[in-house]
Amino acid sequence: MSKDINLTIRKDNLEDFYIIGDKIGDGHFAEVKLATCKKTGIQYAAKFIIRKRQNMFGYVDPSAVGMTLNDIEREAKILAQLDNETIIKLFEVFHHKDSVVLILELVTGGELFARVAECERLSEEEASNFISQILYGVDHIHNLGIVHLDLK
Repeated sequence: MSKDINLTIRKDNLEDFYIIGDKIGDGHFAEVKLATCKKTGIQYAAKFIIRKRQNMFGYVDPSAVGMTLNDIEREAKILAQLDNETIIKLFEVFHHKDSVVLILELVTGGELFARVAECERLSEEEASNFISQILYGVDHIHNLGIVHLDLK
């Protein structure tokens, strides 16, 4: 990675700043909900990542569901340094109950896989456009020494 990002995880109450709406996605360790900024009315995606708890000795149960705080911070720092039109932007990070919440750029339109499945087939031009955008983003992160392990 090219630069060190000073990332602050806010301990403020998330609901003081955002109206949390309906679930718009989920994954293994996270749930994504619509979040509307109370001050501006701008909509974001709020990614609630389940945080594994550590005991007083720093031990984390390997069978526990979620991510360690260190892993979440690493993911957020990486995302914060990425500036590319094909990669969602990170705006803020909050502690929230048993989760850490990433406030992300809201991208509408659903997942590429669902779009392809719905169409059954893409034209060569559509496929070329999607592949170009994906490779443009992957090239950008590879140039920063980052490997993406969960392309969607």
